[in-house]
Amino acid sequence: MNTAVDLNEFIRDYKSRNRKSPQIEDVQYISVNEYAERTKRSPVTIRAMCKRGEIEGAIKDGALWRIPIKESTETIKLKEENLKLARENAALRDRLGCVKALLEM
Repeated sequence: MNTAVDLNEFIRDYKSRNRKSPQIEDVQYISVNEYAERTKRSPVTIRAMCKRGEIEGAIKDGALWRIPIKESTETIKLKEENLKLARENAALRDRLGCVKALLEM
């Protein structure tokens, strides 16, 4: 009889550890592709960040990652970093244009 109790306990433990996704109400999730588009990053980078636990609230639902829609600190930081890089790239393009113009003289 002791084995049956242990088996039932094992099954309950297994089911609790292997749930596909936690039941969380009032939270909407987006896909990795949508999150990547919003943060101007590649989906591969976003999946790696989810796997490392760098995106707050991201959960794995089967084979797919789901990311909460809320503006997390990571999302805000990524947007700011991308804006900074875009400005730096624009400045570099301007400098390159000036160098090209000087070389053509």
